[in-house]
Amino acid sequence: MTDDNINKQIDSLRSLIEFHNIQYYQLNDSQISDSEYDILFLELKLLEEMHPEFLIPNSPTQKVGSPPLEQFSKIEHKSPMLSLGNVFDNQQLESWYSRIVRLLNDDSFTMQCELKFDGLAVSIIYQNGLLTTGSTRGNGIVGENITNNIRTLKSVPHNILSNNDSFIDVRGEVYCPLDQFHKFNQEREFQGLQTYSNPRNTASGSLRQLNSDITAQRPLDIFIYAIGNNYGFYQHETHSETLNWLSTQGFKINEHQKLVHSVPEIIDYYTYWTEMRKSLNYDTDGIVIKVDSYEKQNILGTVARDPRWAIAYKYPAKTEITQLNRIGVNVGRTGSLNPFAEVEPVVIGGVTVKNATLHNYDDIVKKDIRINDFVYIRRSGDVIPQIIGPVIEKRTGHEKIFNMPSVCPACSSPIHKYADDVNYYCINSGCPEQFENHLIHFVSKNCMDIRGLGEETIRALIKSKLLNTPADLYELNFDQISSLEGFKDLSTTNLMNSILESKQRPLYNLISALGVKFVGSEVSNILTRNINNIFDLFKMNESDLIKLPGIGEKIALSICNYFSNNNNIYEINRLKELGVNIQSKNTLENQSTTFLGLTFVITGRLQNHTRAEFESLINSHHGKVTGNVSNATNFLIAGEDPGSKFTKAQELNVKIITEQELLEML
Repeated sequence: MTDDNINKQIDSLRSLIEFHNIQYYQLNDSQISDSEYDILFLELKLLEEMHPEFLIPNSPTQKVGSPPLEQFSKIEHKSPMLSLGNVFDNQQLESWYSRIVRLLNDDSFTMQCELKFDGLAVSIIYQNGLLTTGSTRGNGIVGENITNNIRTLKSVPHNILSNNDSFIDVRGEVYCPLDQFHKFNQEREFQGLQTYSNPRNTASGSLRQLNSDITAQRPLDIFIYAIGNNYGFYQHETHSETLNWLSTQGFKINEHQKLVHSVPEIIDYYTYWTEMRKSLNYDTDGIVIKVDSYEKQNILGTVARDPRWAIAYKYPAKTEITQLNRIGVNVGRTGSLNPFAEVEPVVIGGVTVKNATLHNYDDIVKKDIRINDFVYIRRSGDVIPQIIGPVIEKRTGHEKIFNMPSVCPACSSPIHKYADDVNYYCINSGCPEQFENHLIHFVSKNCMDIRGLGEETIRALIKSKLLNTPADLYELNFDQISSLEGFKDLSTTNLMNSILESKQRPLYNLISALGVKFVGSEVSNILTRNINNIFDLFKMNESDLIKLPGIGEKIALSICNYFSNNNNIYEINRLKELGVNIQSKNTLENQSTTFLGLTFVITGRLQNHTRAEFESLINSHHGKVTGNVSNATNFLIAGEDPGSKFTKAQELNVKIITEQELLEML
């Protein structure tokens, strides 16, 4: 047999096996017996072993795993993997819907209701039809490269039909089926191994294995729920059309979706699944509601990390009763005094809870929560334990009313309460606990990512008077670090190198690390895309900031307050002098200014590019993209079926251009 014939035979086997994978794992309609499937699989495996020159990464045989990785590399998402805002009752849902109606000036739009899966969000990239990379959500901007582990999931096709020069970013949720989870835990218990507390932890831990052989042995599955960027494929007008199309490409789409047009329909869907979720073979912690039209999604946009066009309606949290033994107060990195409860250990949703949040002092008073009370406790969103309220009928008279301390528990400085804030604050900038938490935040993974600098080491450095500000980190020397308990030459060298490497982190990491109130990684990324260096933020006022997509009044005020503080200015100048990167990769020196001062609106169905791609292109050349046509609009990019924006552009004499004409402007 010639090499060409052998290669054709191998390709034929791969296609046949992938077909049966789809039938079995996604359609639940197996066309052959397990033994017949095993014969096909073995035949392919033997042929590939005999002819390794024809082995490719996307072969079905490669789903069983690959050699261990030394460590996970990082992947920057082509478009952010946004998180969702939450609502917990019908009133909050109504408020969200009313806000959407007001922003769209329309109440006739369609929404899609979907189940919210309790797993791990991933991004899977296909180029020219081949699976090339897989990554975790991470901080929404940068995720972990778990490509080899994604390849082990039998529900994930390695190949999809596509045109040349195509790209698609498929988003999904990896989960552990409940029946498999219980079986898996039983096997681990029998082997004397530690069991997992819940299916989500199983999915997360299994997908982050450095050895993909281990991942391949874990009972994992996936539901695909959206796409990110996409070119070279047909551009759909709605989210629901996209999901239907993904299903035809071999992706596993959850069947329990419903298109709705009103809040009562959403509530009916929510009520049904609140009860019926018990019948499912996977965990779901709520429902997701999405505006179906992509055009309307673009108009609504995002705020910080949350899309305005989608919301999660969480199921009622699991509730237990336990005794509250003590109320303590810790000091956050912004100086806020945060009360917390120490309770008798209680198991909620498979997790043992010993501490719970009490939100703030006003909430404690309003709910009349007292020390020694028996209390209702729940895991909010099945994650954060919180006290709901006291069990009044269990009171004995030995309960004690809690009073907020008059001075900071960490530094004994006076505390202050601002008129427009429910929290109490330590206003001593030198408060040790405040600084400690700020520094822990500064070196964390989503900020400066200084590996080897744990909480105990930070406390030791502070105690030794070696750290008084974050900038002091960059003046530490070898002798100072090696003098700490537990540090030898190698660990000292590694930490010194990690500190040195952190100087070159992207600017959005530094902005996140500063600890500006309301400014996390998503807002930091927005700011970085619109400035040349960090000193530009000193020059921007509230109105400048509000003009940026995703920046509201509260965030803008917080940024202005931070960058008008002399102590903060001094600290940032120190960081610059010590070699920390303060430049954005989006500087005018690095980018074209072709569209500087120009405003674009995109409408209609684009043929060759996605809206996100054009928005990124325009932004990279210092143009601006808005959702509505106005007198300030310079160009309307019109695809097929442009609708009312086209008419308005004509009325206002706004220049109308095609996709090609935009590209020709560059």
